[in-house]
Amino acid sequence: MKFIYCDVVTTKMTEQRQSIEEIVRADSHVVEIIPSEYNWFPPIMDGLWKGERKTAEKLIKMIQTYLLLPYIVDDFESDHRERRIWRIEGEKRHHGFEECYSKNALKWNKYATTQTAIDLLLTLYTGPNKEQAAAYKTSFREKSDEEYNKKTTREKMQWVMEKKRQMYSLLEFLSENFA
Repeated sequence: MKFIYCDVVTTKMTEQRQSIEEIVRADSHVVEIIPSEYNWFPPIMDGLWKGERKTAEKLIKMIQTYLLLPYIVDDFESDHRERRIWRIEGEKRHHGFEECYSKNALKWNKYATTQTAIDLLLTLYTGPNKEQAAAYKTSFREKSDEEYNKKTTREKMQWVMEKKRQMYSLLEFLSENFA
């Protein structure tokens, strides 16, 4: 039996006997996969960037990509060593396992990369409301992953959902409708 695998972020279609997403979803350590709460983004106002429109577009795309990520909830809680072993073993058994699992909003590195994109985007911002842009920039600064990693999975989900809400609010701030 063949299935079509649809990459949740890029909607790239590939044909496989069993999709990697199905394999990840069926793994005994995966509790659930919760789809992203976002599937539409406001149009972003043009002309807000220090002559760096293409860079700003790439950074906005990075934010939107993060907002589209699902929450892949596993049963490892804060045991990162065991999770790392599980991911390595999963990749050995099923090529693409790690790539699929890494498209997870709960992964700190995904947030940290997006946080950096937000910081750079707001550095390029030349729009009329610099104070609000500065406030957004400050709200996304997290010192490290140490405190995040101490949280339970549910606490991480709540934290990430709040950060995603703030990111969407940032996009609204930059949009034609709200700027």
